[in-house]
Amino acid sequence: MSYPLKASIVIPSYNRKADLCECLNALPLDSLDSHRIEVIVVDDGSTDGTIELLRSDYPQIRLLENEQNSGPAFSRNRGTRAARGELVIYLDSDAVPSESWLDEMLKHDDGQTVLLGCIKDYAGDRIQGGPRRATFIGKSIRCRPEQANTGASCNLGIPRQCFVDIRGFDEEIPYYFEDCDLCIRAGKAGYKATYLAEAVVRHKGTEFKKGKAVWMQEHNSTYAMLKAYRGKPLHFFLFTLLNSSWVLWRVITLALKMNLADSRRIISGCVSAYARFYRGKTHQSPF
Repeated sequence: MSYPLKASIVIPSYNRKADLCECLNALPLDSLDSHRIEVIVVDDGSTDGTIELLRSDYPQIRLLENEQNSGPAFSRNRGTRAARGELVIYLDSDAVPSESWLDEMLKHDDGQTVLLGCIKDYAGDRIQGGPRRATFIGKSIRCRPEQANTGASCNLGIPRQCFVDIRGFDEEIPYYFEDCDLCIRAGKAGYKATYLAEAVVRHKGTEFKKGKAVWMQEHNSTYAMLKAYRGKPLHFFLFTLLNSSWVLWRVITLALKMNLADSRRIISGCVSAYARFYRGKTHQSPF
């Protein structure tokens, strides 16, 4: 199936009115039509006046409104299903694209490749994480740019057909690891990935997890990989063995740093993922 536009930029947003304005103002809104590009903002139940501002000040964008706060994965899926572009590009509302960002994304689109943009700190040129490669247990490690196969959804491009083939984001993982899971499934479906060092956004968020985010990251990454290896006994066993070793190493490392709270969060997140997988129970972080 062909789509009438070259690309759709999908931005989920929740109570980030000022950040969203800065993000949108960095885009070439006045020339979108001539370049066959659209911008879709999916408001995820904001209560800070975001919707009213978008309606009055940004007539160029398409606005979709969620009835309730449902998370970035749901919002990106909804935006993509409504999109008319061959390439879907995901931005976060607290990410500010550089002047050449869109051109770089479009230049490397071939309909078969997931585009992993470069993410820098909002202030300064420090790269947040850099190119990364997902491993057998899902956790990603730093790698050379040509080896990268996963990236953050605050700066990610995916061919529309790839989204269709893998059925988009897994809404059981509303945030934290939903982007890595998408990239892993895209790779398994035969799509390539390429890291674009010049497709830069400046991100107000951080790559470092703390507090409840530590629990969520471990829970979601473990749960996603358990689902991926369902029905594959050898893969399932090896994942459990290797992931348990990783958890043990992380717990010891954090304990030596006297970070006992995050040690407990990692163990709890892993155990909760297995409980959810086997019993279908959705566990919330106790931290």
